[in-house]
Amino acid sequence: MWLTWANAITAVRIIATPFIGYYMVQERWDLVLLLTALAVVSDFFDGVVARALQQQSVVGAVLDHAADKLLMITMLAIVLLRQLPELPAWFCWMVLSKEILLFLIAALIFFTGWVVTITPLKIGKIAMAAQMGLLLWWLGAKAFVMPFPSAIIWGVALLEILAIGAYALSVRFLVRA
Repeated sequence: MWLTWANAITAVRIIATPFIGYYMVQERWDLVLLLTALAVVSDFFDGVVARALQQQSVVGAVLDHAADKLLMITMLAIVLLRQLPELPAWFCWMVLSKEILLFLIAALIFFTGWVVTITPLKIGKIAMAAQMGLLLWWLGAKAFVMPFPSAIIWGVALLEILAIGAYALSVRFLVRA
């Protein structure tokens, strides 16, 4: 059954993403911060609700992953298109490249008919949490007109590089199996 409370929470996050993008273009940083913070909180709670109500499902896992990727890609694409200087283009492209790589790997697995069990990597979850934390910090600086320390970007970039390496090792072992 795909219609569950947990999936409904995730669906709201997916529906909120275009509004976040719209308000980014309008430079309504207060609303972007609020909606993004709610999206991050809902990302945590959809899993809690699914486990508490025993509603874990493949559909829920796919929706949750898609909601995360949709939000991240939307926000970073707008940063690139609007050429917002606080988040450098190299960082946005690095994160987007990882997301595209993961999509291509998933498509390869799907279209080749490989039967695999994919479990999230801890470093991937840490990198995603760091990305969202960075974006929330940046949005807070934009909303409250405060300086944004660029040094934090290097720490998140390091986590991204580690995550990409971990994914590459996982694919190598997957191909060997």
